Amino acid sequence: MEIEFTLSRADYIDFQLFAATKSETIKKNKRKGRNRLPIIYLILGTILLTLTDKIFAIIFYLIGFLWYLLYPVMTKKIYVRHYEKYVDEYFKNRFDSMIKVKFSEDYDTIETVDFEGESRFKTSEIERIFEIKRFIYIKMNSGSHLIIPKYKIDKIDNLREELKKISQTKKFDIETESDLDFKIDK
Repeated sequence: MEIEFTLSRADYIDFQLFAATKSETIKKNKRKGRNRLPIIYLILGTILLTLTDKIFAIIFYLIGFLWYLLYPVMTKKIYVRHYEKYVDEYFKNRFDSMIKVKFSEDYDTIETVDFEGESRFKTSEIERIFEIKRFIYIKMNSGSHLIIPKYKIDKIDNLREELKKISQTKKFDIETESDLDFKIDK
């Protein structure tokens, strides 16, 4: 099976945001960032409350509470801006260039051809396949990913069937994660 598609700037940004949601390091940093400052303000507010300065204590409690509530919104915007700059810097030459992906008939390799050249992946190197509403991401053991935009492929059911056959013909299980309701917020 062979498919052809292009990836836009938005496709690369969507992938970076998706990968960030799966990163344990980023999840850990978000939790720390969301909780650290409110705890500090809570402690300072309690200290001020014991010193009978109730107005400042209430202000500190309010700031901590607002930080905890608004932090996810603020970080989402920060991450989107960061990944937009990152994609513009490192992927600008790849936008809207034709990519061909060919699955071998023996389900042994996946070949990709783009403006940079050719790549060949052994299907035994597939670590995980993610399917979300608009994309299929194939993650290799090396950490590289193959981004396939479902909305640009006419025969998406054939592609799903091909990926299913790869997982069935190999002596290993491909860990597939389907989250069709996953939404990439920008």
